[in-house]
Amino acid sequence: MKNLKRMSIFMMLFISIAVSAQEGFPDDDVDDVPTAPITIGVYPMLIIGVLLGFYLWKKQDTISE
Repeated sequence: MKNLKRMSIFMMLFISIAVSAQEGFPDDDVDDVPTAPITIGVYPMLIIGVLLGFYLWKKQDTISE
């Protein structure tokens, strides 16, 4: 079951990379607009992710003892 979860995560990441790597159309005459920065949510999500990972790691550690 654990290998199935890892394989599904790997496949989702692989597919998302393959989809985003495609080039645009050669006759595209649309002016490209720069994207907005996403720096507002990066640091809170990073902190929450680290705390959640630490919590789940400790929770798994106490279960296995």
